[in-house]
Amino acid sequence: MDNQSNMAYRSKAKELRDKFEKDLKELQDNCPHTESTWMPYMWAPGHFGPKVRSCNECDKILEQEEWEPVIKDVNKNTSCYEYAKKNEKKD
Repeated sequence: MDNQSNMAYRSKAKELRDKFEKDLKELQDNCPHTESTWMPYMWAPGHFGPKVRSCNECDKILEQEEWEPVIKDVNKNTSCYEYAKKNEKKD
């Protein structure tokens, strides 16, 4: 695939994403949000965050619980496993 075709695909993809976001916002702004459910929020597969209340009709997040990450102040070069082992309680 040449560079010009590649740019055309990227441009079309951006156009489709922008249209989708605009249409979804319009739908959510006009939804009455009459039914909702509290559920765990997963910001990436296997990475859970706070619980959120989501509209059952349009999927808009209406509320979010107060939440603090389990591991705070982790050095960027330290994995969660290494941090947990280093800070593990000794009995």
